[in-house]
Amino acid sequence: MASKPECSACGAGNRAGRQFCAQCGARLPVPCSSCGFANEAGEKFCGGCGISLAAAADARAAQPTPARAGAIITAVGDGERRPVTVLFADLVDYTRMSRALDPEDVHALLERYYATADEIVERFGGSIDKHIGDSVMALFGAPIAHGDDAVVINSFSKYFSMTGWRIGWMVVPHDLMRPIERLAQNLYISPPAIAQAAALGAFDAGEELEANRTAYAANRALLLEELPKAGFSNFAPPDGAFYLYCDVSDITDDAGALAGTLLAEAGVAITPGIDFDAERGNRFLRFSYAGTNADMAEASRRLIAWAQRRR
Repeated sequence: MASKPECSACGAGNRAGRQFCAQCGARLPVPCSSCGFANEAGEKFCGGCGISLAAAADARAAQPTPARAGAIITAVGDGERRPVTVLFADLVDYTRMSRALDPEDVHALLERYYATADEIVERFGGSIDKHIGDSVMALFGAPIAHGDDAVVINSFSKYFSMTGWRIGWMVVPHDLMRPIERLAQNLYISPPAIAQAAALGAFDAGEELEANRTAYAANRALLLEELPKAGFSNFAPPDGAFYLYCDVSDITDDAGALAGTLLAEAGVAITPGIDFDAERGNRFLRFSYAGTNADMAEASRRLIAWAQRRR
C-alpha cells in the first residue's frame, strides 16, 4: 500500500523502493514508516511526526515478515512438533488517516484492508488469527481445528454497548444444551424480559456497533502514540479492551495520589489501579478511551503540557 515516491527535482513518479529518480537521477524523498510523510534525503527526523527516521526504519525492519520471520513458534499436536510462522502486518499511515477521516470512512477502509490482507494470507496457505486495530496477525503452519464441539461464551456488555444489563449469550454443541439449561436453572430463573428483547435488537445494530469499534480503534491509536510523550509508556497495547493499563511505578508508588494530581493540575480524569487490584493497583493508572477522538486528543495535549511543566 506504499505510494510511489515523487521526485522533488523533476516531479516524475517513481517505483516504490527506489532511492534515486529514474528520470533525472536526483535522490528521492524518504517516506516515514510511521506516518508516511515524505522527508528529504539526509534529514534525521520526520517532518510529519517528529520520530527519528533511523529508529523508525530499524523498528520496521525488526517486524516479522514471511521472508525473515522464520519459525518463531512451535506447534504441538498429536505428538508432532512443527514450526509455525507468525506474520504481523499493519496499515501504513493509519494514525494520521484515523484522525483525518470520518469514523465511518475509517471503518470502510479497514474492512477493505482486512478483506485484501485475509485473501492474500489464505492464498498462501495461512490462517488469520486476529485483527487488532489496523493490524492483522496471521499464522502459517499452525494446525486448524475443524470440529463441531466448540463452546462460545460472550456478553452484550462491551461490544453491544449494554453495560449494566447483565446479559450474555452462549453457542454450544447440541448435546450440551440440556445440561447447561439445568445448571442455569439452579443459578437463576432468567434475565429480565426487557433485557432479552433489547439484546435481540442489538443483533440488528451491526453498522452502528462496527462504527463504535472503529472509533475506539482510532482513539487507541492516538493514545498509543501520545501517552509516551507525557511519560506514560510502560503498558501493553490492548487487544480488545477500551482502556490502557499503564505501569507508573517509575513515577510514583501512589497511583491514587497521582490520579488526583492529574485531575487538579491537568484537568484529566484517570482511574487509579487500586480500584481494580488491591495488592498491586497502586502502581497502575487506567486510561479509558471510550470517548470522542477530540476528547482523547485534548486529554493527550493536557497531559503532555503537564509533564513539560514538571520537568
